[in-house]
Amino acid sequence: MRSKGKQSRSRHTIRTILDGAAQLLIEQGYSRATTNRIAERSGFSVGTLYQYFEGKEDVYRELMAQECDKIVAAVEQSPVLDNLRETLTSMYSRVFEAQGNDPQLVQALSHLVDDSCQAILNSKRTLAVAAVARLLEAHRDEITVPDLQLAALTIVNAHEGFMVNANTSTYTAAELREQGLRLQLAYLAMPDKQ
Repeated sequence: MRSKGKQSRSRHTIRTILDGAAQLLIEQGYSRATTNRIAERSGFSVGTLYQYFEGKEDVYRELMAQECDKIVAAVEQSPVLDNLRETLTSMYSRVFEAQGNDPQLVQALSHLVDDSCQAILNSKRTLAVAAVARLLEAHRDEITVPDLQLAALTIVNAHEGFMVNANTSTYTAAELREQGLRLQLAYLAMPDKQ
């Protein structure tokens, strides 16, 4: 990204460009989302887009980073509540809210697989795993999985896979959230094999 945009107007311009890019990505896919189309959808000239971004790839890297940051912040800000179910319910609600209660953008971003996008995903995933591990540690007595770090990694990866592959035309965000929660609670409380 060329300019971080410290002023309110610059931040607004960047946000508007990223919102337009997100809409195009969902509607038309990455290959059809050109810088001209992103600028047009955002209501700016292509010259304005280039003041802030080096090109389409840069726009989508920044979009991915910001979307991942929202999800990581949602997990990091999740409180430890009275029991594991309440804690994970709160976390899932915050994560879905951060995703806009619609996994379409997450699904579309998951198809961006260049090395720089993967590096962003990996670094943000590491932060999310640490935050989930903190929540799990607070409820250690309710969890049968011996390795909480591995359990946190499993939860983050399962959620990511769940959202990327969710059938959004058939199920609501609330239904997806409930099923994801049930899956995680069952996994964490699964009895050890004898």
